[in-house]
Order: sequence, then C-alpha cells, then structure tokens
Amino acid sequence: MFGFFTELFVTRHFGSSLPWWAYAAFMQMAVIGLGIAKVEIGGKVLGILMLLEIAIVLLMDAVFMTQPRTWEFSAFQPSTVLNGNFGIAMVFAICSFIGFEATAIYAEECKEPKKVVAKATFTAVILITVFYALTSWVFVQYTGASQIAAEAAKDPGVYVYNVAEQLLGGWAVEVISILLITSLFAATQAFHNSLSRYLFTISRDGLLWSKLAKTHAVYKTPYMASIAQGIFMIATLVIFGLFKLDPMINIFAWASVLGSMAILVLQIGVSFAVIKYFRQHKQLPVSLWSRLIAPIISALGMLVILYVVIRNLEMLSGSSSPVVLFLPWLLLACMLIGMITARVLKHINPQKYEDVANIVTHS
Repeated sequence: MFGFFTELFVTRHFGSSLPWWAYAAFMQMAVIGLGIAKVEIGGKVLGILMLLEIAIVLLMDAVFMTQPRTWEFSAFQPSTVLNGNFGIAMVFAICSFIGFEATAIYAEECKEPKKVVAKATFTAVILITVFYALTSWVFVQYTGASQIAAEAAKDPGVYVYNVAEQLLGGWAVEVISILLITSLFAATQAFHNSLSRYLFTISRDGLLWSKLAKTHAVYKTPYMASIAQGIFMIATLVIFGLFKLDPMINIFAWASVLGSMAILVLQIGVSFAVIKYFRQHKQLPVSLWSRLIAPIISALGMLVILYVVIRNLEMLSGSSSPVVLFLPWLLLACMLIGMITARVLKHINPQKYEDVANIVTHS
C-alpha cells in the first residue's frame, strides 16, 4: 500500500515515478535503520506521525460539530447496529484492532512491565474505540444516515477526501494524502519492531538461527533479527514486482485476509491455552472470570469470527482469485507443520522442547 499510494502521489505532483515496489523497498530500508537505531527513536517517529493523523481527523470532527444542526443518534440504535451483515461488520472491527496486543512484546524494555503493559493495552483499546466511534458518527451526521451508504459506495477511495475538502478545504486533501503515506510507513515500522522481537526471542531460546538473537553493541536492539526480517520483505517485494502483481488487488488483499485469519487462530489458541494453564496451576490466585469464563467467551467469539471470515473470503479480499480460496488451507498446513515439529522436537530433544516455555516467560 505504501508503494501504491506513494507512486500515485509522486506521479500526480511530479509527472514521473519509479514502480510501486521500488518505493516500498526504499521504505523498508529506512524501517530497518530505525529498527536498529533503537525502539525509542522509532517510537518517537511513530508518535509524531500518529498525533498528526489523529489531529487532522479530529479537526474535521470539530469543524463539523461546531456547525449548527439537528443531531441524530440512529446509528447507535440496536436495530441499526444489527441490520445487514452483522458478521462482516464484526470481522472488520476485529481486524481493525489487530496489533493492540503487541504492547506485551515491549515488556523487557519498560519499567514495571506488569503494570505498564496492562495500562498501555487497555488505554490503546479505549482510545481507539472512542476515536473510531466518534469519527464514524460524525461522517454519518455529515452525509446523513439514509444517504451515507450510497455516497460512500460511489467511490470509497475518495469519500473521506471529499468530506475533508468540503469541511476544511483543498489543503486538507493534500495533508491527508501525505499522512496516509506516512501512516503506512508508521504501521510498517511498528510491525517490523514487533516481528524482529519475535525472531529475537525465539532464536534466543534455540529454536531458530542463533545469530538472530544478537543485539547491537550500542543500541542493544535485536539488529540481526531486524536485518533478516527486512531483507525477507525486500526480496518478496522484488518478486511481486517481477511477477507484475497488483499491490492492492492481489498482494494487499491476499496478505490482509491471511494475516487476519492467522491472528484469529493464534488468539483462539491462546484462549484455550489460558484455560489449560490455570487448570494445571490451580494454586494460583486467579479469579474464575480470568481463568475460565473470559477465555471461553473469547475462544467461542473468535471461532465464530474465523468461520465468518472463511465464509466471506471473496468479499473481504475483494478478489475471487483461486489464491484467496487456497489461503485457509495454507494456514491449516502451517498449523499442522508447527504441531508436527513440536512433537518431533519433544521426542528428539526434550530439553529444547521444554525451553519453548521460556519464550512466553521472557516475553
């Protein structure tokens, strides 16, 4: 997406551009550099970009809300919420929140992780919920509850731009275009930091190439894991470019569906693991809600959402390609390979198998 929108922006303003995958590859190089330079530097960059993105949206909200008008709250009525395909709406809601659990990855890099990580996680969920709900409601108010679906369907890609131009002026469209590109950069930076730390932790416990567990002499960051993850991404970008795959219709659609299903499967697995863990450690002072009721609700809810995702792959991906229909089987294959690998490891190297638990402990 970064390469796609950057290519459009450069072409519109300067008349010439590189292919989309070249922009994406250059961006990935910058991401590697920031990842190595230390998470605090990346965090500051991400923080500034996020504040700018939120500011332009809140400015639209504020300008609209200061205009005299009759307010309507039909969007919050149960009949409206449950109307249409509620399952698809839940899928998009779940996918929009993917990533909030990444706060746990930074436990080793903050003081009092048990308190800080919990506060950061709940704060993120609450702020994102309020922000999304308020802004969505403002757009409904601006266009009208009875017209918004039709208006947005005319050209979904420019609907927000049109509202921004009408509320704030043409300058807002340019700012939003730039912030869209920077937000995609910020998202890539955040995912890169998370992935590199996963690689680092797994390698540290002897389950991957040991050199990935090396830390930088100055910044103390998992620089080898950052480099490995970045090189893999750049290589795949070049391959996608050589095969002339469309960045939006093909790559982003396929990857987002696969990623969503994978996260849901992991969350389902974690929910069942919580139940099993506390059944084996009954001496721990944990409430019935935390050790049984909450994980059961979570597992059942995620199973339903996963079923809805698989049933609506074409709608969610915007593609009817055979590749999309193959994705659930790819995910199943990965799960089976992981389970078989674990069984084999337990048989040939019981100690290393037990060390797998250290990944959770250290994280």
